[in-house]
Amino acid sequence: MRPLKLTLSAFGPYSGRAELDLDKLGTSGLYLITGDTGAGKTTIFDAIVYALYGEPSGERRDAGMLRSKYADAETPTEVELVFAYRDKTYTVRRNPEYERPSKRGGKMVVQKADAELICPDGRIVTKSREVTNAITEIVGVTAEQFSRIAMIAQGEFLKLLIAPTDERKAIFRKLFNTGLYQNLQEKLKAESVSLGQGCEGLRSSIRQYASMARGIADWEGMTTDEIMCALEDLILADECKQLGCTDEIAATEDLLADTDILIGQAAQRRQAAESLKEAENQLQADKEKIVLLRHELEQQESLAPQREEMAAQIVTANNQLPEYDELEKLKKLAADHRQTQTDLEEKLGELNTAIDCQREKHAATLLEAQALESAPQQMEKLKNQREKICERGKKLREYIDRLAKLAELNKSREEAQGEYLAAAKELAEAEESFSRKNKAFLDAQAGILASSLAEGEPCPVCGSEHHPAPAQMCFEAPTEAELEKAKEKAQKCQNKASNASAKAGELAGKADAEHAQLEDIRIELLGDKDANAEIMAAREELKKTDDDIKKTNEKILRLAEIKKTMPEAEQKLRNDEQALTKCSGDLALTKERLSTAEKALLELSQKLGHAGKQQAEAAIKVLEEQKSAMDAALEKARKDYEAVSGNIAALEGSIKALAEQLSSTEATDAEALAGRRKALVLKKAELTQQNTELITRLDSNKTALENIRSGSRELIELEKRYVWVRSLSQTANGALKDKEKVMLETYVQMSFFDRIIRRANTRFMVMSGGQYELKRRIEADNNRSQSGLELDVIDHYNGSVRSVKSLSGGESFIASLALALGLSDEIQSSAGGIRLDTMFVDEGFGSLDEDTLDQAMAALCDLSTGQRLVGMISHVSELRARIDKQIIVKKDRSGGSRAEIVV
Repeated sequence: MRPLKLTLSAFGPYSGRAELDLDKLGTSGLYLITGDTGAGKTTIFDAIVYALYGEPSGERRDAGMLRSKYADAETPTEVELVFAYRDKTYTVRRNPEYERPSKRGGKMVVQKADAELICPDGRIVTKSREVTNAITEIVGVTAEQFSRIAMIAQGEFLKLLIAPTDERKAIFRKLFNTGLYQNLQEKLKAESVSLGQGCEGLRSSIRQYASMARGIADWEGMTTDEIMCALEDLILADECKQLGCTDEIAATEDLLADTDILIGQAAQRRQAAESLKEAENQLQADKEKIVLLRHELEQQESLAPQREEMAAQIVTANNQLPEYDELEKLKKLAADHRQTQTDLEEKLGELNTAIDCQREKHAATLLEAQALESAPQQMEKLKNQREKICERGKKLREYIDRLAKLAELNKSREEAQGEYLAAAKELAEAEESFSRKNKAFLDAQAGILASSLAEGEPCPVCGSEHHPAPAQMCFEAPTEAELEKAKEKAQKCQNKASNASAKAGELAGKADAEHAQLEDIRIELLGDKDANAEIMAAREELKKTDDDIKKTNEKILRLAEIKKTMPEAEQKLRNDEQALTKCSGDLALTKERLSTAEKALLELSQKLGHAGKQQAEAAIKVLEEQKSAMDAALEKARKDYEAVSGNIAALEGSIKALAEQLSSTEATDAEALAGRRKALVLKKAELTQQNTELITRLDSNKTALENIRSGSRELIELEKRYVWVRSLSQTANGALKDKEKVMLETYVQMSFFDRIIRRANTRFMVMSGGQYELKRRIEADNNRSQSGLELDVIDHYNGSVRSVKSLSGGESFIASLALALGLSDEIQSSAGGIRLDTMFVDEGFGSLDEDTLDQAMAALCDLSTGQRLVGMISHVSELRARIDKQIIVKKDRSGGSRAEIVV
């Protein structure tokens, strides 16, 4: 994959649109990406990765932060990359999600992330995810693999060089997807722990079931089989005891049932004797009570005349109730007339007061209107005055603004003059250089001609056969191409100086003309006065005039309001005078109606016995309650007499029946029967308790025996699995006793690491002048910590093997560079022979001495042979002199960055 053209718009530090024709860099060799710190050198690689995969390189960058903070709101943020892969050309364009102004209105809207891929056959792929999948399929690597292969970031690989086994494992896990081996290790370890816990849990469960068994005292000293045998013997003995106990309980229950029958018969005879005595006593009391009840009934029946008189009074009072309704109506009518009279008297007073107030207010309003008649003419004068003040203020502001622009124009003129002086100096240097090179070139041509002269042979220029002082050969003379290049440079400088001179002259003319015009305006507008002071005075005068206009406008509005409300006020006064006349007539009529209603009310009140219907109804209720009480007393006396008469008849029948029952049964010894029953109940309780204990112990022991049998079988099977799973887990996790601590994942990574080291050493030997070679440490320092990925270095100068941490700063750099290149080669090989024709190396060259830098450059030149182009991101000055092809990135004063290709 080789980038051909990269276009950035409002991306990272590039605020505008930047186009890089990367095809100018060729198809192989080295080129340098250099420039100011923070200007955006690495952003070029970020843009390539983002265009391909929709995410920038590195973990510290976020796709949502790619929009340039220096860009205008209207400038879109997007990246377009044209690249070639296997002789086919593709174009991919992407934009992240960002805010932009809406096309309608001034609101900000969210521009959604989008992507588009144009294939060589014209097929177009859209949407971010689909484009990423298509790029991955075309190039053959993921975004992470591409970043690892195409970008050699020295800081990261220096960490990889000196990292211990645990840290190096984490890096290789991400690069070579060895996490599945780690998952297998963890699953084996987790299952081993789980099986061990399961075995221990089953043992604890068996011990717990054994402790629940009843009747075995020393079970803790027994084996599981001995406990099961003891439980089986105990269960057999308890089953025999429980069977005999059940039979004895049944016999005792039969004897207890017979005894209960005899006790019941004795209780019935005793109850009959007690009931007979109670009935005889109650019969005597009822015979005495019925005499009193007969007297009370006769007395209530004698009150019949009083009850009839009360009934007549209740009928008379009910007949008069409708007349009380008429009485209430008259009372309400009189009250209404009184309230109407009061309301009319109050209204009459209010109308008199309102009419007097309106007359006074109307007179005052007429006087106020006369005083405001001149307000419209005064408003016209103030408006004319304000317009003149504003016109003068506008001219003053325009004058000051033109003064400020004149200052900027003078500043631009000075800058243009400076640019012209610099261009003139550059032109002089270029012309002097061209003149010097031209002379050297001509001298060299004369030397070449002189070298072919021979004494006695004519010169092709002058024809002389003698050559006393022939020109000498100049070995430092420029080539014709170099001379042409110097001439073109001088011509460019000539054009640049001419343009700068024309610009400076144009700006000077504009500045002088503007100064002359402003001087005329100052004399006409200000004279000897200060412009800023005049503006302040105009503002104060304008403020005072606006205040006067505001006050005059309020007067005009008040005059209009008076003219508008005057007819309404006059009409209201006339309406109130008419209402006063009507109110006086209504008051006289109401007084006459009140007198008539009070006379009819007096006559009806004298006729009726109570003040109102409510009092009459209360009196009726009292009479009705008295009559109801007398009727209730008569009914109670009758019911009580009849009830006692019925009881006497019933008691006489019960006494006869109870006497016959006692004569037909024999007397028994109740105390002896009670003692016998008590003894039988105690015996049954003892047998039941004994039987319950036997059943409980049998259930508990049977359950414990079954659980112990089941747990024993399960424990045997689980222990078999635990033994081989634990051994497998210890092997996979590098935990075997007295063995090196090498995990399964580490063992797989060791294979990758060995291949990386072999690839890295092909360049490390070259860059170190044959002194150093990387080597994976075979034996661990001890058998307690994890090992397998430690790295040593062989020093071929003294034959020693030592840790890579002992290397110096420059040696560590070239070692990490070699390791990074070896890792890049291994990833490409693992990815199925993909072709990446472009690589980037980011920084790190500043720590190298001149010899080591030469060796590193030789290795990178070897890397770029064939069809591979290597870009070096650095600001080291030595590299600028060594590498001709460059991408120079600079910061602009206005913010943002720009880049250009120099070849």
